[in-house]
Amino acid sequence: MRSFLTFTYILIFQTFGIFAAKCDTIPVKYNVSVCPQYLFNNGIKITMEIRLSKKDWVGISAELYNGPIDPYGALGPKTYFKDSLSYNDLEASGLSGYSNDYLRGFGFYLENKRFFNRNNQYTGGYFKAGGGYTRYNIDFSDYAWMPFVKNGNTYYDLSLVNGYLDIDKY
Repeated sequence: MRSFLTFTYILIFQTFGIFAAKCDTIPVKYNVSVCPQYLFNNGIKITMEIRLSKKDWVGISAELYNGPIDPYGALGPKTYFKDSLSYNDLEASGLSGYSNDYLRGFGFYLENKRFFNRNNQYTGGYFKAGGGYTRYNIDFSDYAWMPFVKNGNTYYDLSLVNGYLDIDKY
C-alpha cells in the first residue's frame, strides 16, 4: 500500500507541480544530453534542447551507428531454422558466418517539449512530440538453401550468402 501511495504522489503531485517549491536558479537556455543506451547497438545519440519560453523547449537529436552486430544479443543466438538444424549445429560444423554482421546508420529528430508544471519551469511532467528520420545499413551473412543443378536434377545446398539491407525509419 505504501508503494502505491508513493507512486500516486510522484505521478500526480510532482507531475503537475502542486507541491513544488519555487526555483531561484539562473534559467538554463540550452541543454545537451547523451543517451548511453544506444551504445548497446554500437551507436550514440546526442540531443540539444533550446529553451523558447518558460515551459517550451525545442530539441534536435542526432544518432550515429557503426559497428558489428552481436549474434549473441539480448534474445540469444540467431536461429532461423524450423527443423533440427540450429545456430549451434552450424557453429560446431565450422559453417558459422554470423560474425560478419555489421550495422551502419544515422538519424536526426526534431522535437518540441512542453512542461505541465505551473510553479516551477524546469521540473515535473512534460509532453513531448516530434518527428525524424533514421537510416540503417546492415551487412549480414546468413544461410539459405541455394538451388543447383546436377545431372539434370535440381538439388538444394545450405550455403552461406552475403546480404545487404537498407531500412528507412520515419
